[in-house]
Amino acid sequence: NAKISGLVGMISYFGVFIFSPFVSRIVKRFGKKEAVTFGSVVCALAYVLMLVLPITPDGRGLSLYVLCQVIAMLGGGIGSCLSWSLMADAIDYNEWKFGVREEGTTYALHSFFRKLAQGIGPSLGLVLATKLGYDASLKAAQTIEVATRMRYLVPVMYLGSYIVMIIAHGVAVALLGASGNGRDGRTAGAGHRVVVGVERLGNQNFVAVVKNALQRDLKR
Repeated sequence: NAKISGLVGMISYFGVFIFSPFVSRIVKRFGKKEAVTFGSVVCALAYVLMLVLPITPDGRGLSLYVLCQVIAMLGGGIGSCLSWSLMADAIDYNEWKFGVREEGTTYALHSFFRKLAQGIGPSLGLVLATKLGYDASLKAAQTIEVATRMRYLVPVMYLGSYIVMIIAHGVAVALLGASGNGRDGRTAGAGHRVVVGVERLGNQNFVAVVKNALQRDLKR
């Protein structure tokens, strides 16, 4: 139903509006990477539901579709609230680890790959939709067979993207944990910023003391 496309688009902002007032508490309680990973899992589960639930071309099926989208956007809202904070932590971590602060390079690469993904993703969807029989000239008046294929193509593509995100978050958490540089946003973000700030003072003895204190805190 093409008439509800605007409604579904508005739903994508619900998660941001709901979690914005509580995001600092969530980070303090669970950590940034853990919160974002949990949100991605919620999104993946929503699209699994979209695959298995009987979403039929009637009012009931439409309601189930919108419900799955609401669940997915609630999960995605956490990541939307924390994405730029995670980038700032990555910049601080890079400076602490390698002694070079590269904000310009980091933001440039982020913008480049984001735009690249925004171009490849829809293009891939259009290619797959065409392969599955979608006729753009018919708009919403597709045959029932093609409509059914589109009904499954949407959750499969979303589910695949969130599975990749979950794997990426897991790899990041594992790498940081293996290097002893913090388990979550409380240590990997705030702790690194403390070390970077102290190093700028130029007192290497003080730097060593702060680093040792942080390492002891991570072992608790």
